[in-house]
Amino acid sequence: MRPRARIRAARWCRRRSRSPSADAPRAGSFLRAVVLGYDVCARVNLALGPDALAAASHATHSIGGTFGAGAAAGALLGLDAAQVRHLLSYCAQQASGVACNVRDSEHIEKAFDFGGMPARNGRRGRHHGGGGLHRRR
Repeated sequence: MRPRARIRAARWCRRRSRSPSADAPRAGSFLRAVVLGYDVCARVNLALGPDALAAASHATHSIGGTFGAGAAAGALLGLDAAQVRHLLSYCAQQASGVACNVRDSEHIEKAFDFGGMPARNGRRGRHHGGGGLHRRR
């Protein structure tokens, strides 16, 4: 697992959702968000069982990466518990993990699967979960 591209991409979410004066988070908060993203990425994949995922032709890159990117983005934005619950729910819905990238000899699909898709999905989960796109209880 190499979550770097997926987790670091969550910082762009911060730039798109805050005013220009808040564009650059403090170094400590950014580092904590990246560490959280790495941790969540690894823990989700370990909880699901990397060998079982591989046997079912699912890629850990998109599953753990989506949760990791979402967690990092949510941490940067300071989401509350309810917003994080919704963020993780949306991440779960987006984490398909189908491993067809092994047929890509030019690494185009791999670039999207390993970096672009999980980062996008994590940001989208943050957007939906933190933006109030959920049913009130």
